[in-house]
Amino acid sequence: MKSRWKQLQPVLPDREYVAFVTDIPPMRIASTSRMFFGSRQVGKQLGATDGVVGFSLLARPMAKQYVTLSLWTDEAALAEFARSRPHQQLMTDLAPEMAKTTFVRWQHAGASGRPEWSDALRRLDAAR
Repeated sequence: MKSRWKQLQPVLPDREYVAFVTDIPPMRIASTSRMFFGSRQVGKQLGATDGVVGFSLLARPMAKQYVTLSLWTDEAALAEFARSRPHQQLMTDLAPEMAKTTFVRWQHAGASGRPEWSDALRRLDAAR
């Protein structure tokens, strides 16, 4: 299940953004309920965070796959979000239950519009 892209700010064609894709796989299906509940809290946090342009979640609980795709005004906004609650607390609490996570950042031209899932998943595959 892929959530719709939640656009919080317009993507301006004349600027650069930071695109960010994460693969956060739980080791056991039993961990997916905590992951799912936590993702709802983090989604609310994203909606109230300065610097996030938009985001989406790909969740395949039975396959133990959770992938996020987000677009940020800059690296500082992304770093501030990662350090803040509830995101930071959720990642700390779930760390023992997660397999190897993969994170990929890249510069994204606003003229390209929002990042595409196909490109993000290709980048994830290349990083593994």
